[in-house]
Amino acid sequence: MLKFTDKYIYRIARMPRNNFSGQAHFDNRLDFLKKELSKTEVQEAIYLSSPEFFKEVERFLIGELTMAAGPKKWNKFQVTALKYLNRISYRPTPFGMFAGCGVGKVMDSSALEAAPTAPTFRREIKLDAAYLMLLSNGLLKIPGINAVLKFFPNNTILEVGAKSRYVEYSDTDHGRAYNLSVFSNSEYLDRVRQAAVGGATGLEIAEVLVDEDITVADALGFVSELVDAKILVSELEPHVVGNPFQDQLESVLTALLQRRELTDEVAVEVRKFYGHLQHLIELMEAASETGSIASYRAIENLVAAFQGKPYPNVIRLDAEVRNEVAPRLDFQMARKVQKGLRALIKLCRYQSSRSIVDFRNKFSARYEEQLVPVMLALDPELGVGFEKVGSEQFTFTPLVDNLPMVPRLGSNKRKKVEWNYKLHNFLLQKMISCQVEGKRVLQLTDEDLDGFHYEMSHVPPTSAAMFSVVQEEGADEPLYCFKDLGKDTGAALLSRFAHMSGEIKEVVDDLCNFEEESFAGSVVAEINHLANLRVGNITERPRSRKHEIAFITKSNSDEGGLIPITDLYVGVRNNRVVLVSKKLGKEIIPRVSTAHNYAWNCLPLYKFLASLQEEYHGGYYEYLVDLGPITGMLDFVPRIQYERFVFRRASWNILTQPIKNLKELPFADMTVKLRELFKENNWPTRFTLRDGDAPVYVDLQNDHSIYLFINMLKGYRMIIEEVIEKPTDAHWFNDGAGAHYQHEVMLPFRNETFLNRKAKPVPAIIETEDTLPRVVYPSDEWLYLKFYGGAGTIEKLVGEKFPLLIKGLADQGLITSFFFLRLTDPDYHLRVRFKPSNYAAIGEILRQVNEFFKPELEHQFIWKIQVDTYRRELERYAGPNLAAGEALFAVDSKMVMSVKNLLVSEVQKDLEWLVMLSVMNIYLEVFGLKDADARAFLKERRETFSYLFNTNKLQKRDLVQRYLNHRPQIEEALQHNRYPFEQEALLHSILAEFKDELTTVYDEGIAPLDKDLRAELLQSYVHMFILRFSRAKNKIHEHVLFFILERYYLQEAGKKRKSVPQLK
Repeated sequence: MLKFTDKYIYRIARMPRNNFSGQAHFDNRLDFLKKELSKTEVQEAIYLSSPEFFKEVERFLIGELTMAAGPKKWNKFQVTALKYLNRISYRPTPFGMFAGCGVGKVMDSSALEAAPTAPTFRREIKLDAAYLMLLSNGLLKIPGINAVLKFFPNNTILEVGAKSRYVEYSDTDHGRAYNLSVFSNSEYLDRVRQAAVGGATGLEIAEVLVDEDITVADALGFVSELVDAKILVSELEPHVVGNPFQDQLESVLTALLQRRELTDEVAVEVRKFYGHLQHLIELMEAASETGSIASYRAIENLVAAFQGKPYPNVIRLDAEVRNEVAPRLDFQMARKVQKGLRALIKLCRYQSSRSIVDFRNKFSARYEEQLVPVMLALDPELGVGFEKVGSEQFTFTPLVDNLPMVPRLGSNKRKKVEWNYKLHNFLLQKMISCQVEGKRVLQLTDEDLDGFHYEMSHVPPTSAAMFSVVQEEGADEPLYCFKDLGKDTGAALLSRFAHMSGEIKEVVDDLCNFEEESFAGSVVAEINHLANLRVGNITERPRSRKHEIAFITKSNSDEGGLIPITDLYVGVRNNRVVLVSKKLGKEIIPRVSTAHNYAWNCLPLYKFLASLQEEYHGGYYEYLVDLGPITGMLDFVPRIQYERFVFRRASWNILTQPIKNLKELPFADMTVKLRELFKENNWPTRFTLRDGDAPVYVDLQNDHSIYLFINMLKGYRMIIEEVIEKPTDAHWFNDGAGAHYQHEVMLPFRNETFLNRKAKPVPAIIETEDTLPRVVYPSDEWLYLKFYGGAGTIEKLVGEKFPLLIKGLADQGLITSFFFLRLTDPDYHLRVRFKPSNYAAIGEILRQVNEFFKPELEHQFIWKIQVDTYRRELERYAGPNLAAGEALFAVDSKMVMSVKNLLVSEVQKDLEWLVMLSVMNIYLEVFGLKDADARAFLKERRETFSYLFNTNKLQKRDLVQRYLNHRPQIEEALQHNRYPFEQEALLHSILAEFKDELTTVYDEGIAPLDKDLRAELLQSYVHMFILRFSRAKNKIHEHVLFFILERYYLQEAGKKRKSVPQLK
């Protein structure tokens, strides 16, 4: 159930939209540019975006920059200026002083509508994150500073035997670079790391090293080497979650000046940095009030004087929009948006990250159900890595590294296309019909949408609908035009502005608190990591969650809220990657509550944790109509609309050459021809065109807009998108005096489906024990062989060949035990583990196996025999208790092989599933499950497989009928131990012996365990039995058999109830 919150966020452009369209009143483009570029609001926005271009603006305004500069430079200036003016009037995405955001409250629909007021823009000015890092690195270069600075151990260090591996980093003019490094463990390093836990000054760390042979100076020198190698991280390293970095740096400088260890020489240098920062803060406070170019230049001049050279873009600014009367969004309007969003969701898609899917597959292949430290799993040398970052990528090979690669001419890279048959066929047919009928709008009906469904479990716990409200002239109701938006948390686009506005902070906190409630039994943790220096400008955010995962930084969380990266273990359960905290004993749900594009140029660890967000709701979800490859198939995609909700604006894919050809004409003639061309092709005269990622508004009724458009044309084709808003339409956000503002509304939603989810069991972290090692290489403990062949061949091996081989090896004293399993991964094969009597027996076992299966090998019935490493599934089988499990596997394997051998020549062999049913019943009896407990176990298993196989009424009816058809035989087998086989007596003997041996194993190794753990083990043991017994299609066998067995138990319970005398 999607429910909206009581607050919304609106984003508006700095200038009214009619400000740009007003250029139509100017015959001369230069007059328009002079008037607009003279406005203080425009100058401020341009200066903050590009001080260099603003110099050109100044030259233009005083007449220094004219056509005399040359046609290329003159044209470039005009186009750039028009883009800026377009941006400040038509694009509401917050950036500097081009646009800002504010908060409104969803009103009662009966409340009187107040007269709108003009918005005001409040400045929030801070220093650029990269410049703050430059100051921090400058402090680190002060001679002697390491003695008084506090240091912490790099929290990515992973100990592997005698070595430790960690992520090292370095800051350059191009940003932050990461590298995987190694150091040898030593007693001295252990002392240093232990002393630095919780933070210690360089002198305090050095003191733990001082002895008769090591002086304080020597020890401080060693500490400095560790700082340079980033084994120790200073307190100057920023955290992006919590107080702003600027405030953090100010606090550190203040604390430094108060430390006793501070020498006079160091104090002088620290005071320079402190005084510089304080002066900058004073100038920023002044600039926040005035917004004057002079105040901004004062900041830049001070920085240039301190650094000895200019520093570009040192000012970071966000704008908060304040209104006495916020634009109206009442309860009735919010309900409409809610309705539209529910309809839109039916046409959206969710998809799992390809990177996570690949990781899941590689991890499962190597570790199966083991939980391993996340740093180990992602290590490209020791683990499986993440994405294409493997051990080869981290191997230095100077001869071939960075060799330029050019694709062969004429080669076409094939792209995989996903076609949703039902949805894409439906949309394509509708769109073709629109083209044939000359319609620009694909109007969906309730009947259309009823054919599609959605799973609320795939919609994140919190999200936000982004839309604009269009008041069409003459329409009773506005249009709600949805915009594409896809994030894993509703806080993603809001958190960076929470420092600026207490109201936004409240919205973010509410969303984060709801997410915490949505994951019962788990912990939601914010990722605290500076991905790159300048990225800190958009990822810096206040703390809104109780827990955080911090790495390559110090953390602002207290000890209870911090989850060290070294505390995290990763595994795969039920085809889902899970993250577990060893300390907390809970599953961790990572969150990155920012709009940062973590898919590009990031540390693999950060990218992995960020990508992992999608795992908890089945994939990345976007509020975006899933058109698949349709946009590449059609030149025109009509507007997709349902009632008064626009899901997607109409778009046209247009060849640019016919338009480019018009550029040779005189401008006046070109504008006429251009309008004619658009009219002939039924293209819109008002549209947006992408300039990179930014949409630029174009109005062909405006000559100056045409000038901008014609100079933006690049490439072979262009895609334009309709602008629905007409200049004559009233606007949702206006000042009541004729000024209309381009806007976007973000209405946060909570998905309350997650509140009904049961807490998932937390996978156990099983440490390896010497008595039962996790990994068993071919040895006298176990010899693991895989026999590859078809299902028929493997069935013959199990029933006819292996009983003879096993007996021969046992009689010769070569093996003391064995067990087997059938599996596909990806090829069908038989897995056999032999327990050799001694190390010398291994060679003889292999020789006899090759000799025994020589006919099958020669004729390719067995096409491969592989010796492999046995990885014990300690997590699945309760760690040390796996010894009992291996004994059970042996008992089960012997029984299956005996039964299969017995039934080889049986006429009624197709009814061998009755034996499977009986064995499952034996497992229930031995494990002590009776009556209600047995029915509860069977119900849980049946429901699990019903979900897996999407059991509907038709399938259930078929399953019931199958049960009824075979009920007499089922009752004979389970009640009277009767089977339709000639060698029934021998089968009785095999099953009786199996039950006795199973009972012995259970009593000795399983009965003492916890009841819930015994139930979990029973699930696995029955599953493994079916894998051994079933010749093919084991999962669907498990599905049908659990359905039948539960049906039988329910039937017997019903009979008992009827047999009880009723009181009268």
